[in-house]
Amino acid sequence: MFAQAPQQISYQAVVRDANSVLVSNQAVGIKISILQNSPSGAAVYVETQTRTSNINGLVSLEIGSGNVVSGSMAGINWANGTYFIKTETDPGGGANYTISGTSKLLSMPYALHAKTVESITETDPAYNNSQAANITAADINNLNNLSGVNTGDQDGSETIITAGTNITVSGTGTSAAPYVINASNNSSWGLTGNAGTNPTINFIGTTDGTDLVFKTNNILAGRLNHNQENTSFGVNALSSNTNGISNTANGVSALSSNIAGNYNTANGVSALTNNTIGNDNTANGVSALFFNTTGSNNAAYGRSALYNNTSGSNNTANGSFSLAGNTTGIDNTANGASALFFNTTGYSNTANGRSALYNNTTGNDNTANGHSALFNNTTGFDNTATGRFALFSNTTGHSNTAYGRSTLFYNTIGIRNTASGSGALQNNTTGSENTANGVFALSTNTTGEDNTANGYYALSYSTTGSRNTAIGHSALSSNTTGNNNTATGVDALELNTTGYNNTAMGLLALSNTTTGNNNTGLGFDARVPAATASNQVRIGNTAVTYAGVQVAWTITSDIRWKENVQTSDLGLHFINSLNPVSYERKNDENKKTEFGFIAQELEKTLQEFNVTNSGMLTKDDEGMLSLRYNDLIAPMVKAIQELKTENDALKLKNSSLKAEIENLNSGNNKTEERLEKLEQYFKTTAENK
Repeated sequence: MFAQAPQQISYQAVVRDANSVLVSNQAVGIKISILQNSPSGAAVYVETQTRTSNINGLVSLEIGSGNVVSGSMAGINWANGTYFIKTETDPGGGANYTISGTSKLLSMPYALHAKTVESITETDPAYNNSQAANITAADINNLNNLSGVNTGDQDGSETIITAGTNITVSGTGTSAAPYVINASNNSSWGLTGNAGTNPTINFIGTTDGTDLVFKTNNILAGRLNHNQENTSFGVNALSSNTNGISNTANGVSALSSNIAGNYNTANGVSALTNNTIGNDNTANGVSALFFNTTGSNNAAYGRSALYNNTSGSNNTANGSFSLAGNTTGIDNTANGASALFFNTTGYSNTANGRSALYNNTTGNDNTANGHSALFNNTTGFDNTATGRFALFSNTTGHSNTAYGRSTLFYNTIGIRNTASGSGALQNNTTGSENTANGVFALSTNTTGEDNTANGYYALSYSTTGSRNTAIGHSALSSNTTGNNNTATGVDALELNTTGYNNTAMGLLALSNTTTGNNNTGLGFDARVPAATASNQVRIGNTAVTYAGVQVAWTITSDIRWKENVQTSDLGLHFINSLNPVSYERKNDENKKTEFGFIAQELEKTLQEFNVTNSGMLTKDDEGMLSLRYNDLIAPMVKAIQELKTENDALKLKNSSLKAEIENLNSGNNKTEERLEKLEQYFKTTAENK
């Protein structure tokens, strides 16, 4: 190969946008100007090019091969002063050049100037009197056109022979294929391998403390260092090291900027390439810990892992692009491709799984386990997400705990939420202090707060309802905006949607309530009569055969609870119209005899007495009637009062009759006395005669 002087200059650059973010794998517009004498000098040549950057933002081009705007490369007189190169870049691939920079050209273009020796006119007498003056342009052309060592040689094989420090070429004709080195001693090494070597005395290396250096194209490609215990293989690997010790660099530009950093290990192209004084870092993978300068005790495994880290320390990144955006954040652990990708200064975060905590920037003390867990978290802190897509949309919310696939998926700024089970609190956005345990528990809650749901589908349709407690499979599962409800038991308050202040305890308790408020249901299948009515209480279901309490019921009767108070006209006539019966309940296995009334008969009687809208009878949503026996006390008292009135009138009449009788008796006595006197008179008169 012969030295050449083409009218082109190789140029490479790493492209970043205005926010210092790498421009990777996209078209980039570049304008190149060659300026004369100063960074602001006249442009002697201008061209434009469009190139596509690689994954690391690197573009490569040849200046002189683009679209010429003005001037020409061949027309530049490189001997006439100094020259500068100005680059203007459009990261969008067009001609809107928003980024520019100027630097001085050093050695590369002067090979073009060296080519002018072909036509130089020399006046130096020393030169004119030398043999060099006899070289003509034809001789130069012959050298330029020479195509190889073999040209025109027919006189035999050529062999390179070393003897001592001399190398000679003998013979003419075709060359040996391949060339071999024959030595007069055993200190040489054949290009095709050696045989019969003694591993105790034969080696490739040095016999003193001098570094063993490997080069390709006269560029450092490897160095074995004895005094500082450094090892490097790859073009420019550890090329800047001066005081750093115990470093290992394998790959092009690995640890290439290291000056005094110690105990670093870099495996991969551009791994730890910008490290200067950082210590105890391990980078395995292309561009791993690429921008690290002073950060220490970092471990990066995978392509571009911890790529932008500068001074952050004690970080661990396993997976391509994991913690790639971290700059100064410390004590972070990322396991999985792109985990903690955009983290910049956040600290003490743990991300396990692909893209876990992907967008976290400054949030700290977060733990994400699972594919894309806490994916969009930016500044939120003290969050724990375990499961694929757990807390996926969280941005600034803090102190949340999510266990299970898609738990708290849409939560953004909600705080102090706890979700356990696939889909639990999945749609929560800003709601806070909710607790959901069970698959799809509180899954549609958005802004509701202070809810507690334990069980499969518990409070699953609640959206903005707050301060609800649901314990049991599907408890309060249909609640949407209802507040302050408590449901304990499978399907308790199952159909409630907007009702509030309801309390249900037991399997299917208040399961028929929909919009009613302030209802209470205790016991299995305890259902109030009306699903939409309020202020109802039900203890037990329709199968109950006994209800007892140690003391008598106390029923409120204060006048302050009542209005429209009137004297009842239901009395003796109403009571006499009732039909008391004895009966047995169908669900009573013991068939005990009970006494009471038939609700349908009593309903008809009330209608006959023009009593409507009475609370004495209740008809449920299925048409079943219930009787409030307590309401019969008042008509019975009224009947007794009416009987007393009648009795008092009879007593008065009786007293009058008694007086009359007494008067009659008194008159009779007097008549008897008179008769006795007459009888005595007549008797005496008769005796005297």
